[in-house]
Amino acid sequence: MASTSRLRALAAGLAVLGVVLADPSGTVGAAFTSQTQVADAASVTTATIAGLTEGTASYDETGTASVSWDTPDTDASVGYSIARTVDDETTTIDPAITTDADGTTTSFADDLAVPATIGGAPVTSVAAGGSHTCAIADGAAYCWGENNAGQLGDGTTTDSATPVAVTGLTGTVTTIAAGLEYTCAIADDIASCWGNNYNGQLGDGTTTTRSRPVAVTGLTGTPTTIVAGYAHTCVIADGTASCWGYNNHGQLGDGTTTGSATPVAVTGLTGTVTSLTAGLHHTCAIADGTASCWGYDYNGQLGDGSNADRTTAVAVTGLTGTPTTIVAGYFHTCAIIASGAVSCWGYNSQGQLGDGTTTTRRTAVAVTELAGTATSIAAGYGHTCAIVSGVTSCWGASGDGQLGNGTKTTSTTPVAVTGLTGTVTSVTAGYSHTCAVTAGLVSCWGSNDYGQLGDGTTTTDRITPVEVVQGERPTTTSCPTGWTETGDGTCVPGADAAVSYTVSHTVAGWSPASPLQLTATYDAPPADLTGGDASRDADGAASVSWDTPTETGTVDYAVERTIDGETTAIDPTVTTDADTTTFTDDLTVEATTTVDALTDIATGSNHSCGIVDGLAYCWGYNVDGELGSGTTSTRILTPTLVTGLSGVTAVGAGSQHSCALADGLVYCWGWNYYGQLGNGTTDDSSVPVQVPGLTGVTAITAGNYHTCALTESAVYCWGNNSLGQLGDGSYVKRTSPVQVSGLEDVTAISAGNRHTCALEGGTVSCWGAGTDGQLGDGTYLTRTTPVQVTGLEDVTAIGAGYLHSCAVSSGTVSCWGSNDYGQLGDGTLTTSTVPVQVDGITGVTAFTVGYWHNCVGTDGGVECWGRNFLGGLGDGTTTDRSTPVAVAGLTGVTMIAAGYAHSCAITSSGTFCWGYGGYGQLGTGRSNSPASPTALATATLPTTTGCDTGWLVTDTGRCAPGADVAVSYTVSHTVDGRAPANPLELTARFVS
Repeated sequence: MASTSRLRALAAGLAVLGVVLADPSGTVGAAFTSQTQVADAASVTTATIAGLTEGTASYDETGTASVSWDTPDTDASVGYSIARTVDDETTTIDPAITTDADGTTTSFADDLAVPATIGGAPVTSVAAGGSHTCAIADGAAYCWGENNAGQLGDGTTTDSATPVAVTGLTGTVTTIAAGLEYTCAIADDIASCWGNNYNGQLGDGTTTTRSRPVAVTGLTGTPTTIVAGYAHTCVIADGTASCWGYNNHGQLGDGTTTGSATPVAVTGLTGTVTSLTAGLHHTCAIADGTASCWGYDYNGQLGDGSNADRTTAVAVTGLTGTPTTIVAGYFHTCAIIASGAVSCWGYNSQGQLGDGTTTTRRTAVAVTELAGTATSIAAGYGHTCAIVSGVTSCWGASGDGQLGNGTKTTSTTPVAVTGLTGTVTSVTAGYSHTCAVTAGLVSCWGSNDYGQLGDGTTTTDRITPVEVVQGERPTTTSCPTGWTETGDGTCVPGADAAVSYTVSHTVAGWSPASPLQLTATYDAPPADLTGGDASRDADGAASVSWDTPTETGTVDYAVERTIDGETTAIDPTVTTDADTTTFTDDLTVEATTTVDALTDIATGSNHSCGIVDGLAYCWGYNVDGELGSGTTSTRILTPTLVTGLSGVTAVGAGSQHSCALADGLVYCWGWNYYGQLGNGTTDDSSVPVQVPGLTGVTAITAGNYHTCALTESAVYCWGNNSLGQLGDGSYVKRTSPVQVSGLEDVTAISAGNRHTCALEGGTVSCWGAGTDGQLGDGTYLTRTTPVQVTGLEDVTAIGAGYLHSCAVSSGTVSCWGSNDYGQLGDGTLTTSTVPVQVDGITGVTAFTVGYWHNCVGTDGGVECWGRNFLGGLGDGTTTDRSTPVAVAGLTGVTMIAAGYAHSCAITSSGTFCWGYGGYGQLGTGRSNSPASPTALATATLPTTTGCDTGWLVTDTGRCAPGADVAVSYTVSHTVDGRAPANPLELTARFVS
């Protein structure tokens, strides 16, 4: 192009010839126009500014675009205007344009990244209850609305107008159901319920209302479907139906009208159950293509042509075709037929049957004016909704707008729900509200008194759908089709995206004929590594290799090693030739020294004992030699070895004496005033002495001043007998064992202060002092021989305290006797001569009874209750508790022991004690009294040096991963700083 100075010279020369340069203002497509004035004709010639040349454009996997072109050859002012087009959407941009040092190339960079779309996790299922709603999103459960009975499952009874997370469900939630004031779900094949439980509808064997999920007990098979009614619940498990809860009209289907707090089998169904539903007081199912119902039938909702209640399943009549889905409203029922048609029966005062009338029907009638194939159906109190050929329609009552058609007008025939966009995948109906799932979003309409619509309000009913707000649902991000999420919340165009640039420019205000049009090519990242291989041997030597990358440039590597799920970044020496790149890795680690774990523990008045590797250790108060170490020092703060014993399998700790079981023989030591050592004397002993005459002993227990042992055929006791606690029919103290009379098939024993209990055949018998009802026979009488505790069966564990006793049955705990400190756990301080159930305890895995407090281990940790004046409950306080409180920080508990005012627990991560420690009975090396768990001191305990399970000892004494240990490598690489789409993942095979 001519320079500006040459243009000026040309203009001067042309002026002599009478040629005038045109004003460039407003001229597009010509740099200038020359007009020569000739007598007989006019001739026009045009000179044009050249367009931009040598343009290139590309973008990479990070969304960074590079655009360049040859710099225009001019001294005049050059201006640029840039337009970017991505997938047909054009945007004017203003990038920073630079020209290189030699003035030949002009370029700019452009960031194509856009923010990812952020929203709530997609909802896959929704269930509407009385005045609350629940949904499944990302495998978790969320609820909103009324929460008076804890039906939202968040541990409170506070209503919420937005979704709150259900706490306490373990695993992936696949099914959810909402009843009147309660909710149920299935997660990882376990059915759980929460909320109102007055009628046992939660299925946990109690009638205790819960604000968090509890597992349904007694289910046979794997549950796949769960449904909830007014106060009864049902499941399909392995193709059969079971129900539990309220049964006043026979809605449990077991042939009775007796309620049940655990599942009972539905009778009268033939074949495999494929659909199940629960109404107010009736239930229906489809088994092998036949619809049947049972329960309340005043309005004909059972569909058998009568209005008689049924306690077992009866077939629905009047259906034309094979039913595939069945749903129950409060007093009516509907079904989808295989043809896609819908039929309903029962109460019809609001037109909820959809047949154009308000006539109640005792047999099925077809819903009219439904065009297409029904795929989903839901029934509420007085309305019904269905998805038919992708369109959601409702009919019946609409006083709160629950039909969703923009009115509150009742309709006896289906009307389309307005305002739902996209394909509706499911619909659900509550008492007077409705919800649907569309493209992962939930919309609701109708009554909203308690926030059940989930839109954040509680004052406005909705006559058309409103979207449920995110609430506590987790957020998700998404990108347009063909785009890639970068991991930092942005999206970048992929290889197939259409990206182009239009570069317009002017020189001294003049424009070329056309702008520069550039299509941006995708600059692919380096190729993934290929040809990878990894192996390792018994000596821990690993070899890793892959094909050498073919791209030119600087190649850098980063390597991570993963062993049994633990990942570590390593920096091996990588060697490369033309074909192969390799490194070697030493997988060996130092052998580890670990403290051997306790396998049993017992707590006395002010001392404790445990077992490690068949050896007995004791710690704490030792004035009477109860630690068995041959000394009588005031206290020992850490575990000390009991002398002369090996092969110990059980220990017991009394007030001031201890005992151990080894090879079927019993040994005791400590104070012996009452003969509690059982060796025929009353002499104290600071070392173990054998209890003569006993062999084949399977269990021992140490009370305050007496001891008992269990053999394969009988129970024997010795020591103090002032109130008949030895059970031999007398009050005479015994320095040698005497047999307890009247017992058979005993499997466990426990000695308290001055009473003793035994477990025989699933029932409990006790004897001795009954002054506070601790014998559990309904009296305050002392007994010198065993009497049966009333009202207990299927007992699996027992414990005797100072003036009370407890037992475990079906995973729950019951206690009886003195309750001065709340040790019975029923929320009162009232003594009871018969068992009362401890509040809120289920799924017991470990159990202990102390002097005035008790503790249990469950899947969720440890809970204690009763006297807490010295912190023995472990809740960080010294406040007595009449109901269980959680002990902080303990999981994986296998055994618990409670003493006078301290407690200890063996867990998967060690042994911990808490409470009164003035004599060192906590074994922590100190004499303080922490109100929360403190680790047992282990310096005096035996240790084991070796390799972890699955690891091999090498010739050098180190540990190498064996064949069953998972070893893998992740090899990442960059070429000139750019990374491929995927790292190289290699599993290292074991080579023997």
